[in-house]
Amino acid sequence: MYIFTLDTKIQELFVTGTRSGSMCLNDTIMQYAALPFGGVGPSGMGSYHGKYSFDTFVHKKSCLTKDFNPIGEKLAASRYPPYSESKLSFLSTLLKKRQGINLHFLPYLLMFGIGVASTLVVSTILKDDD
Repeated sequence: MYIFTLDTKIQELFVTGTRSGSMCLNDTIMQYAALPFGGVGPSGMGSYHGKYSFDTFVHKKSCLTKDFNPIGEKLAASRYPPYSESKLSFLSTLLKKRQGINLHFLPYLLMFGIGVASTLVVSTILKDDD
C-alpha cells in the first residue's frame, strides 16, 4: 500500500486502520528493498526476502526416530497393549504422585556439584598458565 500525504493524522489512520502486506508512506518501492514483502488474507502468500522467504517456502517437519535400544524398549514396553498386571503396576508407579522432595540423594548431588566446580576451576587455572 502506498500513501502520499504529509498529514500525520491521515498517515496514522492508514497505518492503524488498514491491513496490507506492506506499506510505504510518501515513497514507492523502497520498502520492497529492505522489509519483508507479502500480502495478507487469501491473496497473500506470506513474506518474502531473506529469512522471510526461507520461512515462507520451507515446510518445517517434526521427526521422531525410534532406535529400538534394548534397554529403552524394555522400559517403554508398558505403553503398548496388551496391558498385564505388571505393566499397569509399573505405569501406576511412574504416574504416582510424589510426596515432597526426597533429600536422601542430596549428599551425592552436592558432591557431584563440588566435582564439577573443581574441574572448572582447575581447567581455568591450567588455561591461564598457558
